[in-house]
Amino acid sequence: MKRRRVSVVALPGEIVMSIIFFIPDPSDVCNCVAALRRKIALRPLEKLYQLSLELMPYQFWPCLRIDIEFSTSYLLDIYETIMQYYSRVIVTDFTNVQWLKKHLNRNAEIEWVFFYANHGNW
Repeated sequence: MKRRRVSVVALPGEIVMSIIFFIPDPSDVCNCVAALRRKIALRPLEKLYQLSLELMPYQFWPCLRIDIEFSTSYLLDIYETIMQYYSRVIVTDFTNVQWLKKHLNRNAEIEWVFFYANHGNW
């Protein structure tokens, strides 16, 4: 009996993204995304690739790091597209909770980091 080969191109996009998020090493993720983006027209995959070009690996893998500076940058669209796939997010000095609720996975673990010096007399 012959085994059928399954092409990654034939997999639904959500499954491809789920598989990628099980890869523990940032460099392996970057290589995988770079290879797959030529074969699969998947917006979140492309956005993850763009993020890998713009940020240091620790900023987006294995958890996504969000800070006050990104909210005014061109990375905003990228974050909005891929945030839903992360199960863990570290939020530093960012207080737009409504925006986070809108774009984060409901089950994501969120670590909040605030620096008193940045917030005056809270």
